Amino acid sequence: MAAERLTDDLLSPRLYLDAEARLSDITPEYLKAVARLGPFGPDNMQPVLVSRGVRAISDPVIMKDAHLKVEVEQDGVTREIIGYGFKWAAPLFYDAANRSVGAVDIAYVPEENVWRGKSKTQLRLKAVRRSEEHGRG
Repeated sequence: MAAERLTDDLLSPRLYLDAEARLSDITPEYLKAVARLGPFGPDNMQPVLVSRGVRAISDPVIMKDAHLKVEVEQDGVTREIIGYGFKWAAPLFYDAANRSVGAVDIAYVPEENVWRGKSKTQLRLKAVRRSEEHGRG
């Protein structure tokens, strides 16, 4: 009985997006403004943004056999993506011959990453799919 009522759509996890953004919108000033909305937690989640039609400009790096790191570009603006548990998504960015396979849409939480005293904007990946409106190659 339950199997008849439970569709694939109902069993698929949902990701709620707060806004669509261009990579150029994600600036240090934006990060500071969002930080003022904190502290973040279960009752006050960090905003999840979506950017459509981004392309990889670096080979995906797999870290600790599970995590994905890749540079992406949109309209001449580049950002680094880190995807914890997203090793499976590397082929969406590059094929086995290390060629870009086309545009993707990404959902992410923008964050400031400070490492060895240097600060940079990093996008923590929440979801990725091939871009429908920007096509391949």
